[in-house]
Amino acid sequence: MEYGITPAGGFRWRSYRDLIRDVFIAGDMYCGPAKLLFPQITGSAGEDQARCGWSSASSVASSPVVSSSYMSSSGSPAWSSASSSPVHKLRVIAQQMVGDGYIQELIRAFGRRRPDELIFQRWFSQLDVDFVLVLHTDGMVRADSFSVEDLMALIKRWIRALLTMVQVLNITLLELPLPVAGSTERMAAAADHAQFTGFAEESILRMLAFVDAVTLSALNVNDDHRHRTPELLPGMLQLYACVSEACDLLVSAGMGKDEITKMQALDAMNNGILMQSRRKLSDAIWVMMEKVRALFLMDACWQVSQEAAASGTHETTELTMNYITLLWRNHTMLDYFSVFVSDADSFSSVARLIAEMITCLECKLEETSLSIPDLGLRFIFLLNNWHRVLQRVESLRDLPAAVRQERILLLHASDSKIKRYIDDYLNASWSPLLRCLLIDKPLVALGRSHESKIETQLQTTYATQKFWKVPNPQLRQRLRRAIMSKVIPDYITLYVVA
Repeated sequence: MEYGITPAGGFRWRSYRDLIRDVFIAGDMYCGPAKLLFPQITGSAGEDQARCGWSSASSVASSPVVSSSYMSSSGSPAWSSASSSPVHKLRVIAQQMVGDGYIQELIRAFGRRRPDELIFQRWFSQLDVDFVLVLHTDGMVRADSFSVEDLMALIKRWIRALLTMVQVLNITLLELPLPVAGSTERMAAAADHAQFTGFAEESILRMLAFVDAVTLSALNVNDDHRHRTPELLPGMLQLYACVSEACDLLVSAGMGKDEITKMQALDAMNNGILMQSRRKLSDAIWVMMEKVRALFLMDACWQVSQEAAASGTHETTELTMNYITLLWRNHTMLDYFSVFVSDADSFSSVARLIAEMITCLECKLEETSLSIPDLGLRFIFLLNNWHRVLQRVESLRDLPAAVRQERILLLHASDSKIKRYIDDYLNASWSPLLRCLLIDKPLVALGRSHESKIETQLQTTYATQKFWKVPNPQLRQRLRRAIMSKVIPDYITLYVVA
């Protein structure tokens, strides 16, 4: 027999699985295609013409990542702060599972009815994560056999299941009878606690098999699948946040409990199992962050043709800023988890990581621009991309103090940089026409022949630049005003004043 809840109106019977699926978790907001975020290298390693490949979706889409408003001061999501929060909703389901006697039946059967896997099949099926048991029991099944999109969807289900499981175990533990004076009763209570602890540990160990599998899939990739590391990074951050939340729930459940037996059970689940997984995840995420950073700096991601340079912002610029946004929105958690990173000396604060990424991005843009033959287009490329970087930096809100200071300095220095790019563009692209207006001014008496020369040069300038795009309206208007300020005064002097 399986259990569920019949609504007050008696419309239809619903399983626990159905109810759990209805709970919205913050991670849902990025459990769609992750390829919107990061570059994917195409072509075999060592190819001279290796280039950067992109998904068919727009690369300028905002990164679907966890909002910093979901993060608590301890670096875990503040999911349980209100009655409408996901943790609270899952707790209601957990209370129903305990109240129906569903979990007690499973615990009593554990270790006494063989095989135990049938018990966990029932348990995990109602939690909507029966796929986890396949990873736990069959070492040949690897997470990298799933697509990134499928893994992100499984992560969403796993998060709901773990948060439900931990609360079911908490409630069950609180309801276990305390040892009493009589030896028989004490032995019975001790046996109940041992039975519970064994079931709880086995349940969590099976859940964490999924974390190990996803981590392995994200880290152990070859050149043909290197894109899996950055594409899975948001999901790994959410897994870490969920494990952290589970740890916090166990700690809060243990507060004020004087019963040594219950405290030992909580400690076994928390420090003995979940904390180890938390440390593994933090190490893996740090390695992934380093790999992603290196991926963005690869020359193959910065190839640009004449046509692409004229089309606006480079794809890798957008994707790099998406990654920076990912770091920023998770800065509370990332700064906190540095205490769990084994190689803590190499860990930089998020503020420093962001500043370093922007500096590297600036250098890569300058370096990439050198491959553009047309000098004027080179500065249009720099102008479009750097202006886009500034737009994205300005859009970041609630920055930590160190990043705010970096942003102030960056924005202050960048206005002069944009002005310099505009001046350099004017000098490179409009100098031939200006020479006609200024150097050849004495030839005005020649009349039509001189006008024809100016007209020819103007048509040449137009033909060269007519496909050059400046997507931002404000920047486009600023550039137009700069061109008019540069050209019109001399044109008026020649044709009106003269």
